[in-house]
Amino acid sequence: MYDILETLYFQHNNMSSSNASIFLRCYTLLAFLLLVLPASGQMSTSPIFGSNMVLQRNHPIRIWGKAPAGTQVNLRLHTQLSLAFADNDGNWEAVLGSLPAGGPYSLEITSPAGNVTHTNVMLGEVWLCAGQSNMQRPLKIATNGTAEAAAANWPNIRLLTAPEQLATTPMRTLPTMNWQICTPTNAGNFSGTAYFFGRDLYQNLNVPIGLITVAWGGTGIDTWISPSGLAAFPQMNQSLAQLPFINLETLENSINEAQATWDNRLETEDLGLQQNWQSNATNWSNWPSMLIPNHWEAQVLPNRDGSVWFKKTMTLTAAQAAQPIQLSLGRIDDSDQTWVNGHFVGQTDRNPGILRSYTVPAQYLVAGTNTVTVRVRDYGYVGGMLGGAENMKAERDFWTVSMSGYWHYQIGTPNLGERPLDLDPDDYPALIFNGMVAPFVGLRIAGVVWYQGESNTDSPFAYRDKQIKLIDDWRQQWGIGDFAFITTQLPFFRTAVSQPGHSSWATLRESQAHTLKRANTAMACLIDKGDPYDIHPGDKFTFGTRLARAARKLVYNHNIIARGPSFQEASIAGANITITFRTHGSSLQSSSPTNLAGFAIAGENGQFVWANAQLINGQTVRVSHPSVPNPRYVRYAWSDNPGSLNLFNAAGLP
Repeated sequence: MYDILETLYFQHNNMSSSNASIFLRCYTLLAFLLLVLPASGQMSTSPIFGSNMVLQRNHPIRIWGKAPAGTQVNLRLHTQLSLAFADNDGNWEAVLGSLPAGGPYSLEITSPAGNVTHTNVMLGEVWLCAGQSNMQRPLKIATNGTAEAAAANWPNIRLLTAPEQLATTPMRTLPTMNWQICTPTNAGNFSGTAYFFGRDLYQNLNVPIGLITVAWGGTGIDTWISPSGLAAFPQMNQSLAQLPFINLETLENSINEAQATWDNRLETEDLGLQQNWQSNATNWSNWPSMLIPNHWEAQVLPNRDGSVWFKKTMTLTAAQAAQPIQLSLGRIDDSDQTWVNGHFVGQTDRNPGILRSYTVPAQYLVAGTNTVTVRVRDYGYVGGMLGGAENMKAERDFWTVSMSGYWHYQIGTPNLGERPLDLDPDDYPALIFNGMVAPFVGLRIAGVVWYQGESNTDSPFAYRDKQIKLIDDWRQQWGIGDFAFITTQLPFFRTAVSQPGHSSWATLRESQAHTLKRANTAMACLIDKGDPYDIHPGDKFTFGTRLARAARKLVYNHNIIARGPSFQEASIAGANITITFRTHGSSLQSSSPTNLAGFAIAGENGQFVWANAQLINGQTVRVSHPSVPNPRYVRYAWSDNPGSLNLFNAAGLP
């Protein structure tokens, strides 16, 4: 278009005035058309690049984007220059020379098809933080998250969150997104785990930190591996062959229509709404009861979506009822509406991570028996009142009434059935890799922090091969060498067991540890952290800082203790098994060295019992049990939740 205008302009200077008038109108029209050309006809960079971004220091810098075929693209970043030409498909890619940590700089990109300038660009350390919901969960709902976000004024930490996108073939772009400077305004919505990881790195490295989160809750590992990577597993061949023939948009539209119908029925067919079950006039004496907190699938309502109404009384003295109180109900999955004595006091819509707390005015209360009614709506997976018992209470000043225990319940929508499921990243393999990971392939990074696995606890042994393949696959796809890969080992979950037994979570943790066979890998052990009632532990500070500790040791060679003790060898002598640990620079320690928790022992029959375990020295533990005179096997912390543990190193790592 530019060439045409230039030629016509030259001709204009050599034509008659009447023809020139006609030409000027045509010239003006062409110029207008040039101004309104669609973005696909102009030069642009991939949305992963933008103002406020951090680029990896001390390595060549790859930048890519789109432009009309054949267009020359010129780039300048500080002292570095480069150029590229768009290929026949309109793709261009340039490589700038390496730069040390520093900034701010401007990345200036010019071409006949338009100019782009990205400002406030920093050079530092770039980390990709990927995984499922525990990597996705925002800082604001972490433990002390509100206060942490309010203090998150770190202008040299930059944040980028990849939008959710699924694809059946590898994509080179993503929807529009923006790099953000870490401030109290935006930190609360960023990944809590990634934030604490990046903050720790910044405080210890003192260079700009770029954090990129690529996360999607509830996803299994298959969707994170590329189609070529998954081809190593013959059982995946049939699913992989289907990918080119799937129309995700058509599928999603059909699902959305079915969900909208279901959602409408949830409100119009609810018997509790029709019959005013929130009223104190409702006779609920014959309603069955359920122990709360817990999700209702674990007890009496398997596969139940829709509404379930809960009722419980609390007894207040005249003095207590004379003032407003705070009613806390823990976490509720997914939505709730809450009444006290028939008076509406609050609601939260589709936010299972938030602790419910509502103020109840004094005029709603009576001396004696008060009835609390909660309408819970679940839109899939588990539902119910899930928070810890300590989060369920009515209180004011110096008194507290517990609201945990048995609640009466009644199903509000008995004929609704399960809600149609969303189009899920796990419906077909490689969808997240294609849609959300592939657009970043080739971007120079320091490494990957990986927090995923909860969705694979149904096949935990197979997970070890899949995660090793994911590491190999991503490194091959990136083509920049064996960048660091740090795994977040699953924390504890569910209530502690009374006796040793099978554990899918423990098996998956062991599978995660197998990835340490690969070079330039590390793992943060979190067996001492978790939440028995919530698969999303609130303590993201410990998670992020332990991951950062691993990165500081692995990537930046800091002289620190970065991991807890790990098994080295065991020997059997009579009724004892002696275990020697690798201590990784710090000796074993315990608050109770003659009574170590978490060890289990078994003979040839494989029937485990809790062992008598004691610390012999800074590297050795001895275990035994009178009922196992000829021991053959020993386990440690082998449970979804192994309970309180007391074996650590001097750095406090389990």
